Amino acid sequence: MSTQHTPGPWTAGGVRSSEDAFLLGEEVWVTPGPGHSGPVAIVHGAANACLIAAAPDLLDALERLLHMAEEGSIPGPNTLNQARAAVAKAKGEQP
Repeated sequence: MSTQHTPGPWTAGGVRSSEDAFLLGEEVWVTPGPGHSGPVAIVHGAANACLIAAAPDLLDALERLLHMAEEGSIPGPNTLNQARAAVAKAKGEQP
């Protein structure tokens, strides 16, 4: 399967408070890695931005785990650490 989205890594940042009645709170920009124009998305709330920013990392980790499972392989420490880091990024935590 070929990648149809803007390649990662993506980061959440550029927080701006909004007075708009429909967007009370924060708007957060999700921006792509170097060499790509952005933002990928502007979302409401830091938690949503973290989840969206982690999407390419989560996809990559899940594809690696599925590939290993289909081959009957046991994931090694590097693959598991990649998956843990992607989940931590999605949760807004430091890996």
